[in-house]
Amino acid sequence: MLKADIVVAVGGRIAEQVMLNENDVSIGASGDIQQVTSIVRAMVMKAGFSDKDGLRFMGYEDQQGGAFAISEETKRLIELEAQQLVDEAYKDAKQILEEHKEQLMGVTNALMEYESLTGEEATTAAEAGPDKAVGAVAALRSQKEALRRQSTLLPGRSLSVPAAEPADIHPA
Repeated sequence: MLKADIVVAVGGRIAEQVMLNENDVSIGASGDIQQVTSIVRAMVMKAGFSDKDGLRFMGYEDQQGGAFAISEETKRLIELEAQQLVDEAYKDAKQILEEHKEQLMGVTNALMEYESLTGEEATTAAEAGPDKAVGAVAALRSQKEALRRQSTLLPGRSLSVPAAEPADIHPA
């Protein structure tokens, strides 16, 4: 589960690289990168995700919150293992996004038009593909707005809901 979280977190940055130029990416993914860094360090230090050092806790703090003195070699090992986890997640995310580039293009086009999307809108854009994504999201938004208007009560009117029929209960 943690490894999947890392793949998702690096996905935004990689999507920019896949869709734009490798060197033309924004700083929008900086929060995701900070999150990834925290996750992978915790995975190595606290959850035993270390191929080289085995299954052990390597926290920087003792039970009372005081700092442990750990060697420079252990710090270096933690950083190497953390970087390996990030590199693996990066490779996996890039492969996924490249395999689904048409869907990514659909979401990208919709984001360029609307700046933000709900999960349902992103799915709709991905399924519609690059040429129809903006129209598909527009149609979905119109449909949602029509439903919202229908469900809004007009002043002075009430919504009557038929009473539920009592269920037939048969003792066993």
